[in-house]
Amino acid sequence: RARQKEHFLGGTSDAMDGFPHLRKAHCMFGWDWGPRLPDAGIWRDIELIGWSAVRLDTPYVRQTHTPGCADLTIEVLLERLASDAVSVQALLTAPDGTVYETCVQTQEEQAVLALKVENPALWWPNGYGAQNLYTFKACCVTKGILHEMQPKKIGIRTLALDTSKLEDGSRNFFFKVNGVRIFCKGGNWVPTDSLYLRTPKESYETLVREGAAAHFTMFRMWGGGTYEPDCFYEYCSEYGILLMHDFMYACAFYPDHKNDFLFEAEREAEYQTKRLAHYPCMAIWTGNNEIAESYTDWFPAPIKPERFYGEKIFNYIQPRAVHRNSPLVPYMPSSPYFGDRANESEQGDVHAWSFFGRHPKTKFKFVYELEAFDRIPARFSSEYGFFGAQ
Repeated sequence: RARQKEHFLGGTSDAMDGFPHLRKAHCMFGWDWGPRLPDAGIWRDIELIGWSAVRLDTPYVRQTHTPGCADLTIEVLLERLASDAVSVQALLTAPDGTVYETCVQTQEEQAVLALKVENPALWWPNGYGAQNLYTFKACCVTKGILHEMQPKKIGIRTLALDTSKLEDGSRNFFFKVNGVRIFCKGGNWVPTDSLYLRTPKESYETLVREGAAAHFTMFRMWGGGTYEPDCFYEYCSEYGILLMHDFMYACAFYPDHKNDFLFEAEREAEYQTKRLAHYPCMAIWTGNNEIAESYTDWFPAPIKPERFYGEKIFNYIQPRAVHRNSPLVPYMPSSPYFGDRANESEQGDVHAWSFFGRHPKTKFKFVYELEAFDRIPARFSSEYGFFGAQ
């Protein structure tokens, strides 16, 4: 049994054993589309930040919409070295240059400010309207010293995921932005290069811009890759590309019976949900790629693992982080998900890999017959594949 458990915690047959124990991009250990090129060392910038008295950290803007008006509640965390009262100011600059301003005094570790925006310029996905972005900035003064945070771009918009039940027992799965149902078309986003440092900022803009030119409305961020740099999320917001974003776990069972691994998983979820909370492109967080499906579908008895390793991460740690740090972004524990089994063609989102000759109604007659995808009854296909050159 111990050997069997280590086998399941070792990952898929395509990848090198042991990768689930490392919080590194899984595709670098080998995947069906990429080589085995594991790296080592620090690969993004590191900063040493010095500050005195107080530091502004992790602002979050909650939105409540009524006809013709958006009420914004701005929550700013304060790292404090003293308990003195702090004057915190929030500035919001509209696309037309109009400036909204509010201020509050606090001795707490969080400042809560309110702004009312009449007739806001809404943010829309690509093809549905303009991508209006407001510039948000917060600052504070304590002991005569001004502390400012880096300005952030936000979008004023509503987003909802409809998974309501239908009369036939199946469920909807679609997104509504500003009350309008969005047809999500696009593709999966995997790392741009097997060696990440070779991708300059300009390449991210080119790729996102080309997606928008192809009338994409969504990228699905595949969980075997990496969380991308800030510029990628900025470009998706500027070009109107929604993100269905996996946490970076894929196709393996994870050692959630080890406290040190859970500690790192919680720190990761906290950091990423705070970092990405303000981007209007963020449509949904999903816990992982295909791990729920693997447990329900991939392993027949008696080789199926005795329990779902990783459930503490996907069912508890991650949803807590999402609900705490970006509560207006939906969460689901895996992709695909919903239904009696995780990957059902008429429940939730679907990874449509089972149609290559295996499905009696929708299967491909020929390897080049892409029209077979038109016969798939999926409510929402967040991943699919077809034969191509290697």
